[in-house]
Amino acid sequence: MMCNAKDLANMDLDWSYNASVLKIINVTKGSVNEKALFDWNEVSAGKLKIAFALSKGVTGSKNSIAIMKFNIIGNPGGHCRIFQ
Repeated sequence: MMCNAKDLANMDLDWSYNASVLKIINVTKGSVNEKALFDWNEVSAGKLKIAFALSKGVTGSKNSIAIMKFNIIGNPGGHCRIFQ
């Protein structure tokens, strides 16, 4: 989610997650960057790179940047903390 952005036109994100609990299926554009160039890549198990670029910056809060879809592959009771 985006909070208090001012004239945000591009972003590169590195995301990590527990690959023994989750398996990435897909990453799609969020509402912030519906008109942006957008790409994502799983660089290794548990590591994602997400990037977007807009021709004009956006301003605001509480808009999604990316929607990530995972399969849960861990054992019952397992956990995963997703962080940036």
